[in-house]
Order: sequence, then C-alpha cells, then structure tokens
Amino acid sequence: MTHQLLSKPPALPPELLRLASSQDGILTTQDVTAVVSANTLANYVRSARLLRLWRGLFVVPGWNRTTETRLRAAELTLGRPVVPACTARHL
Repeated sequence: MTHQLLSKPPALPPELLRLASSQDGILTTQDVTAVVSANTLANYVRSARLLRLWRGLFVVPGWNRTTETRLRAAELTLGRPVVPACTARHL
C-alpha cells in the first residue's frame, strides 16, 4: 500500500495578508487572482486558508463578523459605498 503525503498549500502571500488586513479580513476574487492563480485560490478555499463568504468574496479565518465588516464586504462586492437603512443598534 502506498501512502501519499498530503501537503498544505503555502500560507497566503504577504501582499494578500496586508490587503486583507486593510479590508477587515475580506478579499475579492480579483484581489486574490491578481497575486495567485485561480487554481491556487481554489486550493486556499479547499484547505480553509480562505473562507468563501459569498460568490466572489473571501475572508481570512478569524475575521471579525460585525455588521460593519459585513457592510464593508458588500461595498467590496458592489464597488460602491453602502449606506444601511437601519441596524439593530438603531432599533
């Protein structure tokens, strides 16, 4: 019986970590594929180095799940500012 060693993909490149840090832990597909290939992005998702938030948007594990960061994710997806009509704090 032959055993295969499963290797983890390398950690995220420093430029992606810096960008994620400046964007509340959020990265778009375009952000990631500007630095690594689409295959590498798929490997990052499979190995949970990046988590898919929704189509075209990824977060680093441990990201801060607040209303503000979800709005930031929406802004990055839409490419424009998002102004919430109300949040739980306003109720």
